[in-house]
Amino acid sequence: MKKTVLFLIIVFGVFTGIPFLLIAIIGTGDVAEPVDIPATREEAYPYQYIGTELGIAWDMAMLCDAIDASLAGKGSISSYNPLITSLQFCTMTETLYVCQDADGNNIMEYSVSENEAVWVEQASMEYYGAKQILSYMDTSESAVISNDVSGFITDLYVAAQDKSDLYTEKCGYSVKYEVALSENPDYMTALTYYVGLPDKDAYVVLQLHESMYLYYLYDFYVNVGYMNVDLPEIVVGSVTRQELAEVAVSIINWPYQMGGKSPGRGIPTGALDCSGYVDWVYYQCFGVSVTDTSNGIPDGVSMAGTALIWYSCAEISEDELQVGDLGFVADPAELAAGKVNHVGIYIGQIAGRPAFIHCGGSAYGTTASPTGRVGISLLSGSSNSVNPVTGGRFSPAMQSCNFSYFRRPQFEFGQ
Repeated sequence: MKKTVLFLIIVFGVFTGIPFLLIAIIGTGDVAEPVDIPATREEAYPYQYIGTELGIAWDMAMLCDAIDASLAGKGSISSYNPLITSLQFCTMTETLYVCQDADGNNIMEYSVSENEAVWVEQASMEYYGAKQILSYMDTSESAVISNDVSGFITDLYVAAQDKSDLYTEKCGYSVKYEVALSENPDYMTALTYYVGLPDKDAYVVLQLHESMYLYYLYDFYVNVGYMNVDLPEIVVGSVTRQELAEVAVSIINWPYQMGGKSPGRGIPTGALDCSGYVDWVYYQCFGVSVTDTSNGIPDGVSMAGTALIWYSCAEISEDELQVGDLGFVADPAELAAGKVNHVGIYIGQIAGRPAFIHCGGSAYGTTASPTGRVGISLLSGSSNSVNPVTGGRFSPAMQSCNFSYFRRPQFEFGQ
């Protein structure tokens, strides 16, 4: 991998003349370091966060802005809006549904009983790149807050709802528009047509993307190959709360990655984030994740995995906590724009204090997993290394986490 990366970086410098990606060979030539890097880690993080939330290749978006900044003599990407650049790699699909009765007649949803009304797909349309997507939302680039990707997604859903209400009023029967964002798989078109790169630069960006250069440069690449996991044997769908806890602790020290999900049975396929971890645990136990049971998110609440989990659960007090219940740092309805929530699983008490297992970010990182990891935190106070499920300990110790809201997923546990 090292030789491939070095070759690509040298080619990139030759093709573009951009100095910040040139490589200096240190000592014997066996070690290589960038003379300069495209951006600080703080400037790179929003691209990684936004790209993960949108499901697009964050490194390509960042490279595009780095190229433009260098050619414009800006020397920094701090003035660029990573959300706008990331949207250039997105496809938005709008699907139209019409409410019909059993005879296929278009109706108002409330005009028949609930089990008689059926939403029937009528048509779909795709929008590509920032300009088309923002036009759909009737907004402009200047109105988009660079770090508020959750708020942006919420505004997109609101735009679809407003369109639904408008056409329902015009048509005299119920219609609804649903929208979904996905990555545009045609990277070359995204780079050349929507971003506007010359072909030669676009090809190099693709090569750097395939080499995962920025992932390694900023330590956003997470290796899970070193983990040795022994999953407990359970009967899916009839687990006890204790068995769920045994599944949860089976991947202590598993690495964190924002946006990381593994929606399937067996050992996770990659690093996880907090909601991805909770979903993984419940999927192993019930064959269904917590977010799969969600009834959706109310208007005005930012779309996020933690919010989907929150609205899938019933509110409880701290005194009502049972193993398998969930703790949240914030109420999604009160979360400030651009802020991130956090969720963990209650697994009992340690020395009389509530303990939660969760997949925390870099504040909980280790040398082996600097991005963060799965571990057991006390609700407050000192760090913890006790595993109350197995009776042993884990290392290194995990600092506390201030979960303040408690919810119960709607699953039936065995006795």
